[in-house]
Amino acid sequence: MSDSYVLKPYIYALMICSKIERDTVTGGWQLSPLNHLAVRMLPTSLNVSLFVGVMGPPGTYQLRFRLFHTEDSVAIPLFQPVNLPVQANKNVEYIGQASITLKNVGLYLVEAALNDYYLAYSPLRLSTVAATEEASAQTHA
Repeated sequence: MSDSYVLKPYIYALMICSKIERDTVTGGWQLSPLNHLAVRMLPTSLNVSLFVGVMGPPGTYQLRFRLFHTEDSVAIPLFQPVNLPVQANKNVEYIGQASITLKNVGLYLVEAALNDYYLAYSPLRLSTVAATEEASAQTHA
């Protein structure tokens, strides 16, 4: 029996962001995550950035993205699949831009699929401003 670990392709980070910038001091990323949005009216259109971190053995992996509402079985592809080359001993960070139209309040999920190896999800809850103000008033009453 071997004690060695077999690394499989893995999405270690998936985040929906309103903004992603490079930190000039550290060289890392500054992420502005987006997981709840209150809007005045529906439908609403958004431009979002998706941050994905992938690790795995050397090779090229296909990364696909879909958006779906948790109460609807229809998944919408966000953009064309992306081929990610992974080098030995290096993680890969991918940033994608998507324009999405949200038609209903509730919980949406962005799904990232890495070949057939791994699925990752990032949530985005959508509510209306009126519902948010009403809930806030009830908790302060």
